[in-house]
Amino acid sequence: MRLQRRARVIAMTESRLMVNGKPTFQLTYYAVNKKGEYAGACCYEGPTFAVCDANGARLEKCAFMYKASEQPTSELSGIMIKP
Repeated sequence: MRLQRRARVIAMTESRLMVNGKPTFQLTYYAVNKKGEYAGACCYEGPTFAVCDANGARLEKCAFMYKASEQPTSELSGIMIKP
């Protein structure tokens, strides 16, 4: 499932971490409510999350904003910087 709206965290990201309006990093969110409904969402296609319910244990794909092939790289990709 592809998300249509741009996430606020991406909209607020520093320009040094963006290339052509897309983040150079992956970001994944997981959510569950009191009814037991759940979801996973990420920037770039690929991540999965584990679910275990009455149907058994399984991996499900996260909804995504961009295809994996669209992820840009930069000199900061994969580097952790101390604040």
